[in-house]
Amino acid sequence: MLSDAGVGEDLEAWLKRKKSLARTTTNGYEDHVRLYLQPHLGHIKRRDCKLRHVEAMYNAIEKENAERLIHHARSVELQEARDAAHTAWVRASGNVEERRRTRRAYLDANAALREGHKGKRKVTSATTMHRIDATLRSFLGSGVKRGDHTTNWATMV
Repeated sequence: MLSDAGVGEDLEAWLKRKKSLARTTTNGYEDHVRLYLQPHLGHIKRRDCKLRHVEAMYNAIEKENAERLIHHARSVELQEARDAAHTAWVRASGNVEERRRTRRAYLDANAALREGHKGKRKVTSATTMHRIDATLRSFLGSGVKRGDHTTNWATMV
């Protein structure tokens, strides 16, 4: 009979059992667990984890990617505005009041750019998605062998 343990607890235990891996593999597994698997699957009880949960995780990652692309486009706009303000400030000559005004516009645009970069994460690439899937397959495969999980849902995605 399957216990009430959560997938999140199993992920942590699985990482601790992975001792003989290369450092880069361990780091990759830890990143995938921290950034993707724990937030999307960690709250689910082991016995309740199904294919729909794994598919929902990938759908959520795709949705986050769309939001990140929009955020990136906004960052590009802010960068262009900051660069234009800098050019105007550099070209303003002679008139002290105009130089002050263009400098203030540049500083405001620069502050807006810094604010726009906050919370920015890269888009999760197709390669990373495959690696996340490989991590999940390894985790669930190990769980099936140990009797913790009944099915390796990652092989069905």
